[in-house]
This record gives sequence, structure tokens and C-alpha cells, in this order.
Amino acid sequence: MPMTALRATIATALLASVSTAALAAPSASVFTSAPADPRAVTVVAKGDGVTDDGAAIQRAIDAAAAQGGAGGGGIVFLPAGRYRLTRTLYMWPGVRLFGVGRTRPVFVLAAATPGFQRGVGSMVFFTGNRPGANGADRGPVPVPVPPIRTVRARPVA
Repeated sequence: MPMTALRATIATALLASVSTAALAAPSASVFTSAPADPRAVTVVAKGDGVTDDGAAIQRAIDAAAAQGGAGGGGIVFLPAGRYRLTRTLYMWPGVRLFGVGRTRPVFVLAAATPGFQRGVGSMVFFTGNRPGANGADRGPVPVPVPPIRTVRARPVA
């Protein structure tokens, strides 16, 4: 299976589990406490389902990626809770996000969150290399879909 197809499959499975997890009862976590790893980054956010925690989670992901050097990588621990997102989270290559605590963390997309009603809106986006990760900025990160509102519908004949 090509890497692009594999990423798409993983992203689809993750998003399916995230959307149904909000409706399901909290499930037990495999990691009831974070393993001792001095290099791991722990997300510091509210996790109350009301506060927008997207920026805090992204900061932790970025910090873990920076620790991995030019090759990227790193571990992020996300404590149990309900994390409201109002923006897409970008998962950089080699970064692993683990839920820790008695129950698994849940991502929540509030109703009518701007940017997720039209076109393709992803809560979690698995990316390629970060701009500047190898010491040189390669410009904007390529996106596999056109930006929202840039594709017009063709009239049906």
C-alpha cells in the first residue's frame, strides 16, 4: 500500500473513532499514567469540552517534533479529558500522541465551528515534513485538497 494511501486510511480510521467517541461512554485507557520519559511532552490544557484546547495541543506536538531534530519525532502525552478543537491539529512526521489517564481523551468539535461546515475540514491532519525542519524553509506545506471555496461547482448539463 503506498504511503499516501496508508496515511489516508489511518486518518479516516482516526476521524471515525473521534466522531463516534464523542457519543460513546468514556472507555478505559491502556496507559493509566504517563510512562516515565524525560523527553516526552505533556499537554497542558483544560480538557473540559468547553475551552478551545487546540492551540495548547498543537504547541505540545510542535515541541515534541522540535526535540526530534532534523528527523522529527517525539512523544506527546494527552491526559484524560474532553478537548474542544476549533482548528486543525497538524501531526508532524514521527510524533506520537498517547492518551494517558483512567479514561481515554476525546476530541470534541463544537457545533458550527468555523471552517468545518464546507469543503474538507479535518480535525487531525497527518503531514509531511515541517517547513524549515531540515534547516531550510521549503515554502508552504502542500495540501492534498484544494482550500475551501476555491473549487466551483460545474453546472450539470
